[in-house]
Amino acid sequence: MATPIPSRRHLHVASTLLQGLVLCSLGTNLTAQSPCYGFGSIPTAATWQAGPLLQSCPFAADWPAWRLFTPGHREPAPHPGFNPGNAWSLPRVIVTYRCTGFLLVPIVPDHIRTTGYVIDQPEVRCAPSGITS
Repeated sequence: MATPIPSRRHLHVASTLLQGLVLCSLGTNLTAQSPCYGFGSIPTAATWQAGPLLQSCPFAADWPAWRLFTPGHREPAPHPGFNPGNAWSLPRVIVTYRCTGFLLVPIVPDHIRTTGYVIDQPEVRCAPSGITS
C-alpha cells in the first residue's frame, strides 16, 4: 500500500508546533535570574510568658498577675539559599488576672488586650543558579 502524502495543513500544524517548542525551550534560558540575598526565616513556636509580679490571692499566691502570649511565627534571620517573602505583623496578647476570693475558682481573666507585634516573614527558595554566598 502506498504511503499517504501529508497535506499542506498537516505540514503547517507540525511546523507551528515545532516552532512553539523551540521558542519555549529558548524562553526558559532567556529569563533574568533574580538575586539570592541569603536571608529567610526561622520557625519560632508560640509561647506563654508569665509576668514577674504574683497575685496576692489567699488561694493562688503563686499565680502571675499577667501572661503574655506570643503567637508562632517565622522570625527573619539569615538563611543561605533563600529570599525573604512578604512579611506581616501578628499581635501579641496580654491577659491580666484578678482574684475572685472563691476557693474553687480563685483566679479569672480580667482583661485581654494586644500589646506589640511580631513579624511573620515566610521565605522563598532561590533559583539554583542564583545562589550567592
